[in-house]
Amino acid sequence: MGVGILGPVPDHPEADRLTALGSFPSFRPSSPWSLVTRLRAFHAAVRDFQPDLVHVRSHLGGGLLPGLRRLLSPRTKMILDIRTMAPNTHKHRLARALRSVNGKGYDHVFALNQPILDAYIGSGVETSLLPLGFDDGLFRPGMDNVQYEPGCRLRCIYYGSMNGVRGLETLLQGLVRALQAGVDLEANLVGEGDDKQRLVSLVPPAYADRIRFHPFSGQQALAATLREHHLGLAYVPQQPVFDPNLPLKTVEMLASGLPVLATRTRGNRQVVQEGVGGIFVEDDPQVICEGLIQAARGAGAMAAQPHERASTVRDYAWSGLAKAYLFPIYAALLND
Repeated sequence: MGVGILGPVPDHPEADRLTALGSFPSFRPSSPWSLVTRLRAFHAAVRDFQPDLVHVRSHLGGGLLPGLRRLLSPRTKMILDIRTMAPNTHKHRLARALRSVNGKGYDHVFALNQPILDAYIGSGVETSLLPLGFDDGLFRPGMDNVQYEPGCRLRCIYYGSMNGVRGLETLLQGLVRALQAGVDLEANLVGEGDDKQRLVSLVPPAYADRIRFHPFSGQQALAATLREHHLGLAYVPQQPVFDPNLPLKTVEMLASGLPVLATRTRGNRQVVQEGVGGIFVEDDPQVICEGLIQAARGAGAMAAQPHERASTVRDYAWSGLAKAYLFPIYAALLND
């Protein structure tokens, strides 16, 4: 869960009243003591900043922070922002059971899509959708985009969570099968998670130099790295908890000018234009292998120009989405 202490945002009509004053990127306690420490830090921050708005990002609609409202000034508004469904069945069922109280104590609740609101938020709460957006200052095509030519080594990249719930073993098996089928490829897998070491151990020694794992090194480095690859691996498991979510990595890859190999989830289908933006595959190792073989031929989406692919997600630039969806709510709450 991330907590943003907000109060002027540059280049906005309410700039004299909205300012990014601070941020707590992780509010996920590893122990009861760390929870106490983080709550104290939150209390100190709001005491020192006296914020106009507190914007909370979370998987679930409840949490301790609404109960801390009495620690804030009476004018402070609290916003809950749910970006995804709960990542496992236990948390999903818990959030469903608390549906009638989720969101209580907040002045407004944002969600990435309507299924999230339907699943987790009961009546009597002000809600609206806040679409996912990419940083268009970082993720964009450039003169340094590498263009794939049939016969050269196909450079692929995946990034994101490597937790067991993500089912990356399926993607890994598809990559291995493609290599066994004679596809000349290398795959760079970027991220962290509780399943990473097991995934590393599953790579056959013969392909250890073709399938490599890397730590996440920041958004700016990632944006530059994307343009050094020919194909983004927009793998999302075809499971109900993930299916409706629009994956940020898919949008960022396309915005950077890459074609993507994308599993056929509702979220991916929302932005990937087959033949221009990418190739769709099922959540199956053999089908992923066949998609990689198709990509290596260099036709269809692989032959499109980077700016063509980037244009397909132009409407998801965060700068525009914030002005259209986020700032009007901020302004309304401040004027209330």
